[in-house]
Formats: sequence, C-alpha cells, structure tokens
Amino acid sequence: MGLSDGCCCGVIAGFVLALFVAVAAVFGIYCYTNPDAKDRCIVYWEKVKSGGDQLVRQIPEPEK
Repeated sequence: MGLSDGCCCGVIAGFVLALFVAVAAVFGIYCYTNPDAKDRCIVYWEKVKSGGDQLVRQIPEPEK
C-alpha cells in the first residue's frame, strides 16, 4: 500500500469538502445573526438568483 492506490485523493477531497461545508455553515450563521449582513446577503442572493433566472430564460425551447 502506498500513494498509488488512490486513498490520498479521497482524503484530500474529503478534507476540502469538510472545509467548504464548515465555511458555508459559519457564513450562514453570521448572516443569520447579524441584521446588516443578513440584508447584504439577501441583496446578493437576489442578484445571483435573477442572473440565473435570466440565463434560464435565454435557453432555447426544444423543438416538438
């Protein structure tokens, strides 16, 4: 056994995923508890959502 069996890739991917989840949780708690940050998060999310909605509207309809 060594580095050639691929187990270190799973460990690294798991660590990165756990780090991402932890950062997202801390950011979510921060936005939930701080009213100013909550307003900014809502405004930012509305911009992201409207951009996504606009992108979806640009997708052509499939032919029937």
